[in-house]
Amino acid sequence: MSTPTQDSANVVGGLRSAVYFLSFLGGICSIPLVSAEGLRRTVSTSSMPTNCQGTITTKSVDVVVIGAGMSGLKAAQTIEDADADLSYVLLEGRDDVGGRMRKHTLPNGFVVEDGPNWINGGEGNPIYEMAMDLKLDVYDETADYDPWKVYDSATGQPYDSDVVASRLQDFYDAISCVSDRAADTWCRRMLKEGDAGVRVVLDKCGWTPNNALDDEIEWSWIDWEYARPASQVSLYSYPESSAFGEGSVLVKDQRGYQYLAETMANSLRQDPILSTEVTLIEWDNDDPDLPPARVHTTNLQDGSCTIYETNAVIPTVSIGVLSKRGDMFNPPLTDFEEKNVFEMGSFQKIFFTFEEAFWKNDAGSNEEDFIINVAMEDRQNKGRCSFFLSLDKGETPAGDVSPSTPTDAPEQATEQPPQPTVLELPNEDGKKAPGIMFTIDASADVTIETLYIQTLAGQTDPAVAVEVYTKEGTYNGFESDPSSWDQVFEGYVMGNGEDAMTKLDEDLFDPITIKGGQQQSIYARGNWS
Repeated sequence: MSTPTQDSANVVGGLRSAVYFLSFLGGICSIPLVSAEGLRRTVSTSSMPTNCQGTITTKSVDVVVIGAGMSGLKAAQTIEDADADLSYVLLEGRDDVGGRMRKHTLPNGFVVEDGPNWINGGEGNPIYEMAMDLKLDVYDETADYDPWKVYDSATGQPYDSDVVASRLQDFYDAISCVSDRAADTWCRRMLKEGDAGVRVVLDKCGWTPNNALDDEIEWSWIDWEYARPASQVSLYSYPESSAFGEGSVLVKDQRGYQYLAETMANSLRQDPILSTEVTLIEWDNDDPDLPPARVHTTNLQDGSCTIYETNAVIPTVSIGVLSKRGDMFNPPLTDFEEKNVFEMGSFQKIFFTFEEAFWKNDAGSNEEDFIINVAMEDRQNKGRCSFFLSLDKGETPAGDVSPSTPTDAPEQATEQPPQPTVLELPNEDGKKAPGIMFTIDASADVTIETLYIQTLAGQTDPAVAVEVYTKEGTYNGFESDPSSWDQVFEGYVMGNGEDAMTKLDEDLFDPITIKGGQQQSIYARGNWS
């Protein structure tokens, strides 16, 4: 369990100017709260914002919780359980709850996860226990995804299973050796000895990748797990341990991982306030005639503004958002970035739908479910769309497969194999904007009614301008020929950040119809000129 910390709070005769930060690190946070009597005080009207497009309202509450992910929902639940007389609001910038949890429905009706997929650790993990109580459909990591299957990218054929098993065992032996040496390193850490890193110790333990198969084995166990190559993984990361024990499950429930958050939100006495952007948090006020804190918000639907005068603020948004939005606090948080040095690697997830689960029909296939790896013959492309998880167990007409690829790999925005081109193309004024072009080979008639895009901008950032164009046939040779493209979308979107997909407004999107057997190219770009 992680607990909130009070940052730069000035406590005088009770709770004054308190800003509490909650993190959700593998569990649900517990929050110590004072009683309503110790929290509530008389407040007066604060200054009004001047940038509102609609009405301005001022309200008084005991606590403001920011963010309706799992931490924010648990904060609201804890407030309700602590004292029925405590008043609070739960604010969320998106139009639904769940934070990074976000489900998506494929054209064949199968629901997949744009956000998190895994629950790490079993009994004792409150998320796992909630999932089991709700009877979420999951794959067990060990039972459902063993053994491995590795394809050769050059031949398209699977490697001999005995060869794969032999090299896997060699790698397991080396990792066991790394863990043993890492345990000794922990004991010597106080001596300020340098961190050799996992790559160096793997070599000393007898494992050095020398072919595509070796690359894929190491990538799947280290690069994919840590979002960093072995050369950048600290030896102090081993031996691995979990706060809730070993084991992981992958959520494949057709209600979505988000169902956990939706259930939690439905259990609250009051609904979260959605589509509400927090623009400013004024705190650390020493004037006894004013409230300790004021939270300024804007409704993203109608532009109206609300100022919440409050005695406590609990932001549960990520450290990344807080770091980017340093201007959100007045006065600024002292040494926030220096005290919260935190970096996470990220991956793209791409979902493919195949007419046939070919990986189940190859010679030597005896298991129903597989982790499917592709050993890239060009070793410089190690990890590029090389790790697939089979999501179906013969329950759907097509085999849905989800690979993970590093964010620096080429993006893919089609269910077909052709690779799109990621470009930096000039706008009319000569400035460059990021864009992506790809060609669809339609095997049947299909209509595209909208697109989902990935933005670096989040809900607290300015809206992103997006344009989408299309043309018949391939884009090759037409990358710099505007006259060959027809515009089908132009508008602004509030981005959901790099960890979730952002849907373009269907009402502004002219549907693209492709006949079976034909090619159609699409060009999407962010227009910041």
